Amino acid sequence: MYDNGNNLLEVFVHIGDYKVFAATNRKTRERKVFRTLPDLEAFLYNRGCHVIISERHQMFMRNMALCGPGDAVKVTTRPDGSAREVCFPHGRKTYSGWILGINGDNNKELIVRSNAPGAYTNEEGHKTVSVPIENIVMLTDY
Repeated sequence: MYDNGNNLLEVFVHIGDYKVFAATNRKTRERKVFRTLPDLEAFLYNRGCHVIISERHQMFMRNMALCGPGDAVKVTTRPDGSAREVCFPHGRKTYSGWILGINGDNNKELIVRSNAPGAYTNEEGHKTVSVPIENIVMLTDY
């Protein structure tokens, strides 16, 4: 379940013989289907949607507090090289994003691609925030 402040989106991902990636607006029941997982993630990012943490999610989350910065980057990268979704507290809300790398100014913080308030645009054009490693939680892959 994802929220952008106006709409709740139910996200469905099935990876098996046939890969299915879809997002459904909870109010209108309008469904959008995507060909790839990166397409779905780009849609959520561009719409300003962030994951809603449920009690079930909390059972499977992994806190990165015990990891060093290099380990956190490795753990949050899929075997194909794409980034896994992470979440972090920012203000009074939880936001989600994808780790891009280690902060060059402070090696206890990671650069996270996210459209959280206060995000800045980096040289590659991504909206990013610096997040302390202990605040980053890795979500289970779909």
